[in-house]
Amino acid sequence: MLLHEPLWEKEPLITLGQSIKLVVEVVGTNWENDYARKVEEYALLGIPEYWIGDYLGLGGVFLLVNRNSPHLRFAN
Repeated sequence: MLLHEPLWEKEPLITLGQSIKLVVEVVGTNWENDYARKVEEYALLGIPEYWIGDYLGLGGVFLLVNRNSPHLRFAN
């Protein structure tokens, strides 16, 4: 539940990334978007972790981005 998101009840819009601790997404056909643009957007919002499940292995099998850690981890 997003308690501190003022617009969430009216529309699916997030304005304060601090209310979200983790985003998990499954890669779709637009995998470049998930691996590039979304990583940057979530980091700018202050969301601490973004996990990508890539079942086809298009850009990697699993990506963990932690804002407090300067590296990415890939696992099979």
